[in-house]
Amino acid sequence: MEESVNAVAINGDGNITLQGNDNSTITLNINDPQLTHKLEALDAAQMASLLQIKEQLADGFKAILDKVAQEKGDTTPPKELTLTIPKIDSRDIVGREKELEDLHVLLSQERRIVVVNGMGGIGKTTLAQVYVSKYYDHYKHIAWVTQSSESIETDFINDSGLIKNLSVSTANLEPKELFEDIIRRLKAIHDRPNLLIIDNGEQSLRKYLKILPSQPHWHLLATSREEIEGFYLMPLDFLTEEQAIKLFQKHYPYTKLSDQDIKELVVLVDYHTLTIEILAKIAKVQRYDLQTLKQAIKDDLRANVEVAHNRQQEKIEKVGSYLSTAFSLSKLNVAELWLLKQFTCLPLDFHTYNLLEVLLIDKQSPYKDVFAETLYGLVQKGWILYNSTTDSYKMHRIIAEAIRKVQPVSIDDVRVLIEVLTKELDLDRTKDNPVDKFGWIVYGKTVLNNFTSIHSDKIAELQNSLAITLRMLGQYMEAKDLLEKAKWFFTYNFGEDHTSTLKIYNNLALVHKQLGEYAEAKALLEVAVLKGEENLKQDDPILIRTYSNLGLVLQDLGEYGKARKLLEDAVHLEEKLYGIDHPFTSVDYSNLAMVLRELGEYEKAKYYVERALLIDEGRFGENHPFTAENYSNLGIILQDLGDYKAAKYFNEKALHANVKNYGEDHPATSRSYSNFAMVLWELGECERARELLARAVSSDEKNFGPDHPSTSRSYSNLALVLKDLGEYEQARELLARAVSSDEKNFGPDHPSIAINYSNLALVLKDLGEYEQARELLVKAVQLYDRNLGLDHPSTAICYCNLGLVLKELGEYEQARELLARAVSSDEKNFGPDHPSTAISYSNLALVLQELDDYQQARDLLVKAVQSNEKIFGQNHPSTTNCYNNLALVLIDLGKYEQARELLEKVMLSDEKNFGLLHPSTAISYNNLALALQYLGQFEEANELISKALSIVRKVLPKEHPYIELIINTYAHVKVGLASQKENL
Repeated sequence: MEESVNAVAINGDGNITLQGNDNSTITLNINDPQLTHKLEALDAAQMASLLQIKEQLADGFKAILDKVAQEKGDTTPPKELTLTIPKIDSRDIVGREKELEDLHVLLSQERRIVVVNGMGGIGKTTLAQVYVSKYYDHYKHIAWVTQSSESIETDFINDSGLIKNLSVSTANLEPKELFEDIIRRLKAIHDRPNLLIIDNGEQSLRKYLKILPSQPHWHLLATSREEIEGFYLMPLDFLTEEQAIKLFQKHYPYTKLSDQDIKELVVLVDYHTLTIEILAKIAKVQRYDLQTLKQAIKDDLRANVEVAHNRQQEKIEKVGSYLSTAFSLSKLNVAELWLLKQFTCLPLDFHTYNLLEVLLIDKQSPYKDVFAETLYGLVQKGWILYNSTTDSYKMHRIIAEAIRKVQPVSIDDVRVLIEVLTKELDLDRTKDNPVDKFGWIVYGKTVLNNFTSIHSDKIAELQNSLAITLRMLGQYMEAKDLLEKAKWFFTYNFGEDHTSTLKIYNNLALVHKQLGEYAEAKALLEVAVLKGEENLKQDDPILIRTYSNLGLVLQDLGEYGKARKLLEDAVHLEEKLYGIDHPFTSVDYSNLAMVLRELGEYEKAKYYVERALLIDEGRFGENHPFTAENYSNLGIILQDLGDYKAAKYFNEKALHANVKNYGEDHPATSRSYSNFAMVLWELGECERARELLARAVSSDEKNFGPDHPSTSRSYSNLALVLKDLGEYEQARELLARAVSSDEKNFGPDHPSIAINYSNLALVLKDLGEYEQARELLVKAVQLYDRNLGLDHPSTAICYCNLGLVLKELGEYEQARELLARAVSSDEKNFGPDHPSTAISYSNLALVLQELDDYQQARDLLVKAVQSNEKIFGQNHPSTTNCYNNLALVLIDLGKYEQARELLEKVMLSDEKNFGLLHPSTAISYNNLALALQYLGQFEEANELISKALSIVRKVLPKEHPYIELIINTYAHVKVGLASQKENL
């Protein structure tokens, strides 16, 4: 549309030309005797045109003009030109102070033509209304026009107040002419500045930009969901969290909803202004609770409240229906509707253009050629938010809910998206890093949330792929739920014989395994083996994987022989099918290694896990999760073999990789904390071990709860460290929990229970509760004999522990017999220089000492000392414990100086390792006092034994055997000291 000609002009000859209503020309001149009469005959618009150029007129003309204008009295229109000028006091809204100031600067100082842009319901109209109220006195005239049609002309004409206040004649004029006359009269208003607001502007507004009154005399402000070309864009952002909470509280006067409840709600609706107001009002009227309000939009709950939206007070019967109406889809084409449906199935976050292309467009897509322009159009229309810095796009939560309500999404609508996500979430063990899959989880979840009641093979496949990645992330319950749904679909539609069903059985069984639900896992895998053997070839990859997975579950259940057979079969078949360097073969090497470890075949276990590590490290690198798992397994086996330095190295590498890949609270990281801690414990770094095990316990309790096998293992490991730190009661409590958990999970006959019986018995021994300790150790020995055999290393440990308890009970011959068995077993399994063998030597020596066989006891302790010095060094607790025992035997042999020398080493090491208030330190003081007493150094002995007695009385129960032991020593020292003084 072209701009109309000027209504008034000053000619070079001094004449003034005015345009008449019939397009005739009126000429005015200062020297015309009829000038006053002609001026009186002018209408209001013509007079206003003249007044607008008054300052350019000659003084005489100006004086006559002012006089006539004053006499006519109707030349200046009212301040509010339109029938309605909606205003809201700034005190009645929450926030937007900065936006108001910015808007005023743009209009008044920078002289911009401004469009306040934002999605529906965010508060654009409210901002304009508050602006009018706040700056009302700043303007001479104000007009407010709401665009409700494609043509703004109609909206101007339909405002009866505008026509009347401008004295526009409607007789015999076409709409276009009428609109032009309105614009002409607005421009002719001589007062300034004036404000024109066009609310709810559309793209068509750009066609009228040149003709509309604008800067500098008129401030032109539009509000729109769209970005309108030619206008300066002022995007209206969402409220801050604090502002959103205040807005809710403004409309909700009760205390039923807490501040935290309100925070949850405003976050849930992305701080969307209109929705917050609606929810607050229905919370007030309907008294809905938090959970009900969270579902209000989706469930289309009854509202029966009013809100001021788009200038009018609107009644809301139901929440979802109202919002769906507010975001009408009627003006969108087919491609735009398709793309909006895709966004409803994407996470409510920004997505780059390149990612959207990958997710939504394939070669067959009918929207491939118009994708870019469709996306741009939706941004222009306000349906999609755009971040130009990152070239990314987002749909607001409320728009997504509204679209779902009026345009349900079908699987065919988002076929490409489902297929892409299924592929991205699936894990290829030969090349993928599971960590790279984690970013796709939120996409898979969002799609599936749109199809909760729809079943199809596409959905089931996506559920399976998402569950695989969730399992790797440690989110086992979510994975289980998805796999149960997929299992139902495939079993019902394809039967148990189908390969897809067998895959689901395997994946679901692994989740059951990691949740400690071993019986369920075993049942699924036994069915899978049966159906696989009936329908698949012997070397089918699915059948091989089923053998391997069943072997792992049987290992957890303590059925090591069966587990070994299945895993050896799996290894043989993998080697035949893929070769010895394939990642699938690596998995079964590693799995077989851990079963062989349980069977005490450590060297063979080491061989297989080193082969697995060689494959995975070469293919994936050092920091890959699969490599880290093999580092961890190798570390455990090296620890069993007594190679603690190497075990520490590999466990530390595993921990570093798992923290990097999964974070600190993942189950794999927790296992690494625990494994690394136990090596540190073996190396005497008890405080550091305690710190790591406390993390493991916290993580396992958070991930699994207190009754899971992983949590039980962490309790047991932490208890061993606490025992060595002298915190016996805490250790006992943790081990009691571990025993209870294992009995519940595995029944009374599982090897894991034997481990915890044995560990708890050690704590009870240190607490002096020997009978209870014996009872538990007898049970443990019976379990190990039955499950692992007489020569297994774990059985030898139980013999050793039971022998020590029998020693304390005075049953020395039985103790010697058991400890001799332990020595024989350890020498056979590990050789004479292994830490376990050294422990057995030392413990047997203690019993031989009680039987007065001092020389044999000394010989065994010398072997133990030499072994521990070689492995750990002189200051390790295991070494100092052997020094201590050897010194006591040397005292019995009368070699007091040698004993004192050793015991001084022990004392210094214990003070360093455990501190000054530890029971072990007290015992070292006691034993050194004994040696000094025999050397006649009663003063020094008295000082040490006094310190020892003070320690044990502070840290141990009254009935503890250590207290009685130290009191006896104290008495002997006192007698010796008194005798020495008497002799002096």
